[in-house]
Amino acid sequence: MLTTRVSLPQETYAKPEQVRAFYREILRRIDHLPGVETAGATAALPLSGLGGSGTTTIDTQAVPLDQRTPEADWRPVTPGYFEAIGMHVLRGRGFLDSDSETSAPVAVIDDTLAHSFFPNEDAVGKRLHLGGTGSSSPWLTIVGVVAHVHYRALEAPSRVQVYWPEAQRPYNTMSLAVRTSVNPLTTFGRGAAADSGR
Repeated sequence: MLTTRVSLPQETYAKPEQVRAFYREILRRIDHLPGVETAGATAALPLSGLGGSGTTTIDTQAVPLDQRTPEADWRPVTPGYFEAIGMHVLRGRGFLDSDSETSAPVAVIDDTLAHSFFPNEDAVGKRLHLGGTGSSSPWLTIVGVVAHVHYRALEAPSRVQVYWPEAQRPYNTMSLAVRTSVNPLTTFGRGAAADSGR
């Protein structure tokens, strides 16, 4: 696996559509390099100590009303990210190219959130939104559940986690994760040479 962090300058990539187009194209090119099995991007890799969090409102009857707004880790990710990083989808599905800026807002959650807020039912098909109960953020339909991961440190308690498709809410700074069947440095050396004439 090879990872790298990319930060797009705000003055050049000021519009969401420019950010979407950049990450869509760079991942498309990476996917076509020899030896690449899968590639994706996220705002923060596990154990990086990076990433944002915030109050999240869960649409559930399983816990009291005053407990339905946990502090959650928030992560935009692209299609292919879960596969690249080795995170298995436990229920439902991961993100698809069709989860775009023009499609219905969706989310993937970790199994800790699923067990805590939907203990006796399937979380897939349920809803949540970013922000507190008074937030105007749109409701996101949960389409999948993945295993909980640690983003800050192995020994520290970690929050429940919410992921959304990067295309629906782009970030200028993302970390790429590329899984290859061969030495990734060799793969990218060949790819760079092949791309040099474009």
